Amino acid sequence: MTKSVGLGLSPVASWLFISFQVVLIVLYGLFTRHVGTVTVDHSKSSSSDVDASTAGHSKGEEIFNVGPYAAFQDVHVMIFIGFGFLMTFLSRYSYSAVGFNFLLAALAVEWSILCQGFLHAWHSQHAYITLKLSNLLAADIASAAFLISFGVILGRLTPLQLMVMVVIQMPLFAINEHLTYFVFKDQNAERLRSLVSDAA
Repeated sequence: MTKSVGLGLSPVASWLFISFQVVLIVLYGLFTRHVGTVTVDHSKSSSSDVDASTAGHSKGEEIFNVGPYAAFQDVHVMIFIGFGFLMTFLSRYSYSAVGFNFLLAALAVEWSILCQGFLHAWHSQHAYITLKLSNLLAADIASAAFLISFGVILGRLTPLQLMVMVVIQMPLFAINEHLTYFVFKDQNAERLRSLVSDAA
């Protein structure tokens, strides 16, 4: 019988989680870029998160619009706090619901940024993935698809099986979203439509 550590993870599962994090760090180092410096502009109210055409700023400087940050903040809190505490009414699984929610949501957000970024970079023929606020918001929404599925099977799968579920479900969500926006050209589609269809 193996001794469990932390959240009830076996040593093998713990090492696999750590190994996957190391792989993600290497992939982020190789394939992602954060371009330019950012200046906060409180006067903007448009829906885009970066507007580089503002006069009076240097060429490499991006102007950060604080408007979408509020939406990101709300969705981020929902993902990391809301989903975990939503499942605490199941007294038998309340601690594992909160703990696994934090662990798996972080893993899902990290992996989703790369999965969606690879598809968008491939479609637009960019050499790397640009990290920005809209990527984080899209990754949070993608992780919600996993967390909905996680709520259904809470207490039935091992942590290792949940990690495999994240690794499989995030690319499937990214492919579903990519097909909706770029292949079927449905520009009016909401991300929630992809979320619901993927979570089901």
